[in-house]
Amino acid sequence: MNKFTHRFIARIIIEAVSPLAVGNGEKSILTDSLVAKDVNGLPYIPGTALTGVIRSLCTHLSDSESIFGSSGDKGAGSEIVFTEAKLLNKDGIAVDGILGEKDEFLSHFINLPIRQHVRIEDSGTAANAGKYDEEVVYRGVRFCFEMEMLSDGSNFESFKTIIEAIHSPSFRLGGGTRNGFGEVKVIECIIRSLNLTKTTDLDFYLNKSSNLSIPWNGEKFNAGLHLKNSEYRMELKPEKFFIFGSGFGDKDADMTPAWENMISWSDGTAKIISCHIIPATSVKGAIRHRTLYHLNRLTGTFADSPDADTEKNIQAVRCLFGYEGDLANDAIPGSVFVSDLSITGNKEKIFNHIKIDRFTSAPINGALFQEKVLFNDSLNIMLRLSLNDNAVDTALGKCKLESEKENLIKAFELAMEDVCKGLLPLGGHVNRGHGRFQGILKKNGIEYSPEN
Repeated sequence: MNKFTHRFIARIIIEAVSPLAVGNGEKSILTDSLVAKDVNGLPYIPGTALTGVIRSLCTHLSDSESIFGSSGDKGAGSEIVFTEAKLLNKDGIAVDGILGEKDEFLSHFINLPIRQHVRIEDSGTAANAGKYDEEVVYRGVRFCFEMEMLSDGSNFESFKTIIEAIHSPSFRLGGGTRNGFGEVKVIECIIRSLNLTKTTDLDFYLNKSSNLSIPWNGEKFNAGLHLKNSEYRMELKPEKFFIFGSGFGDKDADMTPAWENMISWSDGTAKIISCHIIPATSVKGAIRHRTLYHLNRLTGTFADSPDADTEKNIQAVRCLFGYEGDLANDAIPGSVFVSDLSITGNKEKIFNHIKIDRFTSAPINGALFQEKVLFNDSLNIMLRLSLNDNAVDTALGKCKLESEKENLIKAFELAMEDVCKGLLPLGGHVNRGHGRFQGILKKNGIEYSPEN
């Protein structure tokens, strides 16, 4: 007798809160890393990408090996199946199957945004061969996928726990998840438990289409509140001007703010809008550097101390923010998740600059340049950072630095407080007075100061 008498199914729609970089391992003449695209040339999320992330978040389940499969002499296949996540069109319908001509909305996905990156050394300059770029999918894009679990009917609660993992703040997809990419939120989740020994359930299962563009009726699933991570929010207002540079110029200026298209949804309909962006890497880099400063201060590690153990503090910060290492075994995944931020309604101002010869006080030939900066008196910026406490413990334990956790977390929080006090500017050209913000720091929704 077949023990799999039941099928648990779910249909889930997710939205990208930050850009997605689910790569296909290929490069082109335009970029070093391409995103995965389906037969229609539209971005999609492979089922293997979904399975890997969800499985990693469900290791605490007592029957996880049975559900997701195991290898070895007594290995068994997976009891759960994930479809590919297909792109939703402007009307919120999954694009599944071969398309004819793309409409105006889907045509925007032919040429996707390309993010520029550069690896900075401790000297503050670009590392050799450290310049690279990657293709990303717009923030706001929605995908639909389904999951199905074979069961004897006894583990429906395990199925719900797996779905709850998708609602967790730790659920991020693709590459660059520690650098602002891959954050998603669940827009809709419908589940259904089918007993195939019942005629009505069996008929529903046999008649249900595998095409994701065809919906089906089920029970709406609402996940519980997830606070396994420490959630920090910096609610900021710019003091004056700020710029997060694009690396390019335009017809008006040699230096311009970074901007990108994103998708905005209203009453179930999508449209493309343009907005300026605050890349998470710009925020993370500044806070990482300031965290090391505060950790040295808290532990009394100063440059003129003959017995200063600076390497220990450097390693502790690496445990917090991640480190690629020379070998795979040396790599430490970051425990801090930062999200990209899109902002609209900004005003632009152009500053003219010229380099002066220090001896003659005359302008240097060819040294005239312009920068375009942003300002917005009514702008409220909310920068969000998530800290995985369990991952911090694991990383510090691996490096035998468990005793440093209290000072390390406090240094991290003091760095964020410096941003809120205007002591740590963000973005470019901070030596010219740009990038200073004022605001408050909140931890898990409550106003917080690490000094209290």
